[in-house]
Amino acid sequence: MALRRAGLLEAERGPLGGYRLAQPPSGIAARDIVEAVDGPVDILDCVHDPAACERAAGCAARDLWQQVDDAIISVLEKTTLADLRERHLVAQGATAVCYEI
Repeated sequence: MALRRAGLLEAERGPLGGYRLAQPPSGIAARDIVEAVDGPVDILDCVHDPAACERAAGCAARDLWQQVDDAIISVLEKTTLADLRERHLVAQGATAVCYEI
């Protein structure tokens, strides 16, 4: 399992076994999850590897895509699993918000 290999989940065998978070939800960024499942966050190959496109050196749009890529990564790094859980609870109308499992 990709999340276990990335150190985000721990597995326990046996009749009462299962999976649990390897870190507190506040220590797991959305980027960690996305990259564990899908690999590096790259909007276009040429953004991080100019050799991926023969026109990268003179491409007027490459800088724009770099900024978009940076913005996506920034949001994913700043958003934790705890943040997502809190947003879910608020969206469900929960009155009390849990911060740790």
